[in-house]
Amino acid sequence: MSSTKSMVFVLTWMILMMMQGCISCIESERQGLLDLKAYLISVSTDPHLNILQGWSSGNHSCCSWRRVKCNVTSKHVIGLSLGSLDDSDSPQGG
Repeated sequence: MSSTKSMVFVLTWMILMMMQGCISCIESERQGLLDLKAYLISVSTDPHLNILQGWSSGNHSCCSWRRVKCNVTSKHVIGLSLGSLDDSDSPQGG
């Protein structure tokens, strides 16, 4: 019985750690992405850049932002998809 409880604990802990890695990110990298968004808005003819709307200071889960890819283990941003900033081809990060 105690080995079953231990197994459930370990599996629960592993799932929580995996979920945290998927949705969290490094704070300095999140701030860098927000700075990049501000810059893109400042030089864009479309001042709203709706495609980056989910990139907000209130959303600390930058690894879940559109067009952002993070390493699940380290939580570092490892890729951005900014080839075209219109809504027609907006891959989801992950």
